[in-house]
Formats: sequence, C-alpha cells, structure tokens
Amino acid sequence: MDIATLTALAMGFLTSIATKAGEDAYSKSKELATHVYEAIRTRFSHEQDRGNASNALQTLVGGDTDFESVVEKKLLAILTSDQTFAQQLSQLIQSGPRQSLTAAEEARAARIRMN
Repeated sequence: MDIATLTALAMGFLTSIATKAGEDAYSKSKELATHVYEAIRTRFSHEQDRGNASNALQTLVGGDTDFESVVEKKLLAILTSDQTFAQQLSQLIQSGPRQSLTAAEEARAARIRMN
C-alpha cells in the first residue's frame, strides 16, 4: 500500500473517531450487521441440508474464518435462486449508512469487491 492511500485511510478512521457522526455511524453499522446476520440466519434455517448452512454460519460468526468461503458460496447460491430474499437483503443493506473512499490522484485501491 502506498503512503497516500495509507494516509487517506488512516485519516478517514481518525475523522470518524473524532466526531459524533463517527460514533453514530459505528452504532448504526453494528445494528445493521445484526439485522443482516439475522436475515441470513433465518434464510439458512430453511435450507434442506440437515442444518449444514446454519452450522457453517454460526461457526463463522463464532470466529472461525475458515468457514467464510463456505458461507459465501451458500449465500451466493441462495441469492441466485431466491430473488425475493435477494431483494429483501439488498433493501436491508441499502438502508444502512454509506461509506465512501476518496482517493488522491495517484492513489491505488486494491482488493475491493463490488458486486
């Protein structure tokens, strides 16, 4: 990571910490994350897989990041086949706070996933 990108990212964190808006955004993001988790947990519980999807999600949330790809693959399959749930999850996520990244002229951003 180059210095300009690192500086911009660090300043973004410092600015959000130093302002009341930062506290509000953190609180809202945490609340939104809980709602997203509950929506996915509920949908996974309806899968006819003897609880495998639910167990993988619970293991991931418990801190075992080895299950991230398993949960991601299962979620992608469900979102592809269940348009109603995909729409509900999309609306839920879009209801939350937005985060943006402003990069300087020669800054680089890497490993950004936008689906």
